[in-house]
Amino acid sequence: MNDCETPFGPLPRSVVNDVLKELSVFDCHTHLFPPSFCSLSLSGLDNLLTYHYLVAEFLGYESCSPQQFFSFPQQQQAKLIYDKLFLENLPISEAARGLITTLHCLELDLEPSYQLMMESFSAQYASDRSKYFRKIFSLAHVASVVMTNDPFDSQELAYWSELDRIEDSFIPSMRLDGIFQSGTCSFSCGGKTFSVDFDNNSSLLRYLEHCIAILHPSYLAVSAPSARALLESPRFSQVVLQLAKDSRLPVFLLLGVHRAISSNLQNAGDGISLASVDGLEAICQQHPDVRFFASLLASRNQTDLTVLARVFPHLRPAGCWWYLNQPETVKAITAERFNLLGFQFIPQFSDARVVEQLLYKWAHTRSVLADVLARKLTVSAQELAPVSREALQGQLRSFLLENPKRWLGEIHER
Repeated sequence: MNDCETPFGPLPRSVVNDVLKELSVFDCHTHLFPPSFCSLSLSGLDNLLTYHYLVAEFLGYESCSPQQFFSFPQQQQAKLIYDKLFLENLPISEAARGLITTLHCLELDLEPSYQLMMESFSAQYASDRSKYFRKIFSLAHVASVVMTNDPFDSQELAYWSELDRIEDSFIPSMRLDGIFQSGTCSFSCGGKTFSVDFDNNSSLLRYLEHCIAILHPSYLAVSAPSARALLESPRFSQVVLQLAKDSRLPVFLLLGVHRAISSNLQNAGDGISLASVDGLEAICQQHPDVRFFASLLASRNQTDLTVLARVFPHLRPAGCWWYLNQPETVKAITAERFNLLGFQFIPQFSDARVVEQLLYKWAHTRSVLADVLARKLTVSAQELAPVSREALQGQLRSFLLENPKRWLGEIHER
């Protein structure tokens, strides 16, 4: 039996890893924007270093107060973080390891000073940002990413006129956390200005229906402490789910975040709420005509989510979000999902905010998937018929690229 006819079991991890490295992925949730979105589109060393994961880690050393740190210009913040986390201490956290992986993907090494690191990084940074972004996507083997578009962010709305001209690798989605506010506000979108009354669902729907017609989102998304919190708000069913049904769009539920528990840390100050899944169960029961995919932030919720996905075919677990994105945790959750769901889940999304983060987020994800799959295929070797490497490639291509896009439905033409 030649290498292309080996049973699944004897395939070494290196072969599984090689197959994964060759495949492009569909990244279903990021905070990335194309270069045409100017200051909203983040790249470069300073943005990598001032990522809120690293900010929180730096502030834990109490080298300075949060108030003092955030008063510094970004370059000074970046230097402080580089010196503390990468020179004075071993970069052992997942976020710190992520920067090391990113540098290696760009064929760079950690330099002995921030200034030398900036010079080294800047030397490979293309002046043409669009070309540079394409390079990062190619190195990360990412076919396309889904943006997080906020219809209540006036700064972002100013760039929606660029949507017809952005590259196909950037796909819109619409984040609706903002519907839960109160009062009246004006928004200009697609050449029209709306005075939106947040306490009037009809006013919200008129504006958001217009936004959907302009944006053509691949899905609607909302984050909350729990699904029960969503059920207790009529706006969730009367606005979010009504829009989903009218537009035939899936809904991405990001559950378990407790916002601003340490507000002086700004974006780094969010925590975790234990999101009892009874609310998600009720949502699935009451709305069988809406496709949902969900990511729950608390590790204790993961088995419950996976079991719900077994009994509700219109629900898919998606990735290991935020604080869960640690290799050991991701391995355990992913193995359990394979055990109970086969390939019927979305294995991961990057949640990237800086374009170069695609490099490490997906490199680390592929490594975890290789570990889990190699072990599972070995354990199952005696029960599996011989399968070719090409069959494995086909299965994983569906898993990482085609199935997530299919679950989102047709990606609208812009």
